[in-house]
Amino acid sequence: MVPERENLDSYIADHHHQRMKVLSLYGEHQIVCTRPLQVPHLEELYITRCNIVWDHLQNLRVLSVDESNGPNLAQLVPILQSSSRLERLFLRNINAASDGAGAPLNPIYLPQLSAITFSRMSFELALGILERLITSAACRISDISRPRSEGSSWLGFFHHAGRICTPQRPGEQIIDPQLSLINDYWHLEAAPGRHLHTLSFDDQQTTMGRLAEAARMFFATSKGLPFTARSSRFRLELQYMSHVAEGLEIVHENFPETVELDVSCREGLDVLTVLAEPKVEEGNLVWLLPNLAMLTLNTTSDAFDYGCIIAMAIERTRAATSSPSLAPIILLTLGRGRVQGELLRKLEEAGISYERGGVTVVG
Repeated sequence: MVPERENLDSYIADHHHQRMKVLSLYGEHQIVCTRPLQVPHLEELYITRCNIVWDHLQNLRVLSVDESNGPNLAQLVPILQSSSRLERLFLRNINAASDGAGAPLNPIYLPQLSAITFSRMSFELALGILERLITSAACRISDISRPRSEGSSWLGFFHHAGRICTPQRPGEQIIDPQLSLINDYWHLEAAPGRHLHTLSFDDQQTTMGRLAEAARMFFATSKGLPFTARSSRFRLELQYMSHVAEGLEIVHENFPETVELDVSCREGLDVLTVLAEPKVEEGNLVWLLPNLAMLTLNTTSDAFDYGCIIAMAIERTRAATSSPSLAPIILLTLGRGRVQGELLRKLEEAGISYERGGVTVVG
C-alpha cells in the first residue's frame, strides 16, 4: 500500500525492474506516477486508486484496474492492442472522462483472453472496448455491468456483449439461457459465466421496450451457429405480467427449439394462456414454442390460482393430437399459489404429469 498523496515515481518509475512479473499498487486515496513503469517483463498488473502513465506492456497476462481516474478509451485501446497475451481483464469503478475521439478504430485482437469483468464504468468506455474486441471462441464474460445511458448507441453495446457472450466454439453449448428483469436490473445470459448484468431505465413502459430490443440484440448472435449445441431449456424471470408476453416472443424468436421453460413472475402468470392461442399466418396456425413439453412456474403470490394455466396446458395438449408440429405438455411444475384438487385430476386425465413445487391444493 502506498501512503496518501504519495508520488509513485520513487518506488517504480525511477527504477528498472527487469525481473518483476507481478505488480500490485494500492493507494489509500488517488496517487500518481508521472513516468512510464520500468517493468518490461510484467505479467500481472493490479491497480487500485492509482493514476499511472500508461505505456505498452507486451507481456501482460492480467490487467485489473479499480477505483481509478484512468485509463480513458484513447489510452486503453493501444494498451490492449499491444497486450496480445492478455488472458484476464478486470475494469471496475473507472471514472475516466469520455475521450473516444483519439482512440484508434483498429480491432483489438486478444486471442488468449478468457475472462472479462466490467463493473461501474462509463458506458462509452465499455462500448468502445467491446466494439473493437476480437477474442477467441473460448472467451468467457463473468460480468458486464454499466450505468444508465440514454445514448443512441446503447443497442450496439448489447450487440457486442452478446457477440462475446455467445458460445461459438465447435462442441460448446448454449446452456440454460436466461432473461431477467427484476427491480431495475437486467440479466441476459447465454451460458453459465457468459452474461450481461446491467441497470435498467426508470420508466416501466420504456424499460420493457428497451429490454426487448436489448435482449433481441444480445441473443441474435446465437442464431445460425450450426456447430454450437443449443439448450432445450430457457429461464424467464420477470417482475410484471405485462413483461411475460414479450419475453415469450423473445424466446420463440431466438430459441424456438425450447422444450423446457422456467417462468417466474412476481405479479402472476395468467398471460401464459397465450401458449394455447395460436396465430394465423398465411393460412397456417403458428404456435408459440411448438416444442414446449415441460413448464415450471413460480410466483410470489400465495393467492395466485393456477386454474387458467391448467386449462391452457390441457387445451394445448389436446391440440397436439391433431397437429404433428405441436408437442403436448407432459409435465407441469406448480410453484407458490393455489390450485383446485379437481383440476389436478383433470391434468391426470389429459395425460399430463404434475409436480407440486410449493402450491397449495384446495377443495
